[in-house]
Amino acid sequence: MLRVTIFSVQCWLSTLNLQQLRIFVATARSGHLSKAAERLFLSQPAASAQIKGIEQELELALFTRHHSGLELTEAGRKLLPRAENLLLDVDAFKAQARTLTGRISGKLRIGSASDPERVRMGGVLSEFVLQHPLIQVSVQQRSSASCYAGLCTGELDACFALQLAVDDSVTVRHLREVNYVVCAGKSFESDISDWSLAESAAAPWILPPIGGAHDRMLQELFSNHRLDLNPAARVDNEHLTRHCVVKGVGLGLLNQEQAELDVKSGLISVAKDQRVTTRLSFAHLSQRRGDPIIGALLETVESVWNPGRNPLSSTESALSELASGLSI
Repeated sequence: MLRVTIFSVQCWLSTLNLQQLRIFVATARSGHLSKAAERLFLSQPAASAQIKGIEQELELALFTRHHSGLELTEAGRKLLPRAENLLLDVDAFKAQARTLTGRISGKLRIGSASDPERVRMGGVLSEFVLQHPLIQVSVQQRSSASCYAGLCTGELDACFALQLAVDDSVTVRHLREVNYVVCAGKSFESDISDWSLAESAAAPWILPPIGGAHDRMLQELFSNHRLDLNPAARVDNEHLTRHCVVKGVGLGLLNQEQAELDVKSGLISVAKDQRVTTRLSFAHLSQRRGDPIIGALLETVESVWNPGRNPLSSTESALSELASGLSI
């Protein structure tokens, strides 16, 4: 059921707009204005002006500025849950409105943190567009951490991402297990096939962003053995990691399927028994499980990933759930 009071909407939205709320939430979640601006496809000066506008309108400082980024003030921490709930309520309002038209239409924004082939993006999109031509679909390539953050800020409706710890505000459907292995280019100083974990840790490394899915896997593989890695560079996507590994810049963690192809091509070597397993998942906000667009996408993902099954139409269930709860 949609829970929006007239007072709360008037209090916030009479002078503030949804874009400002999205910028506030995105900045709060990332801790960096530049990252928030990038996620929302804004220039940093435009995003900064929006934050200043919110603070002037509310006559409150929402962030304290540090050389390392932005941190929420006490007022900002108290207002963040309200802003997030308002954005969720707007999405729920739009979802209910769609049920009144008798057809599913609108926009769908999907985040992808993996290679399109691995998430079967082509199959999902081709089937979804065919079944739902009135829905405008856009896909954004992001890190797994950025995908989950995008769900919370309202920048994304759903995502394909590697496993990370999330609370029950996010519904996660595990699609398959994925293995990652320690690799080095053939132009690297030596063959790493028989290296120990300690030897690998001491070599130069192409490291992922801190706090992401790949960082978690490296911690599982090395930090649990009290081994610290030696950083040569830090990059933010798998394609760049692979490029640096192949060129001999340092060791890196690569998807095992891709690594096996590169070994056959003579591009890399792989350290034996240095492997970590994670999960590829499909996720959306739990509060949006009744949204007919999310229901339609879930149905398509199930069809593409489990073609032999005949799943219950989640689209019909979503429409039924919303139609029975149209009160505000």
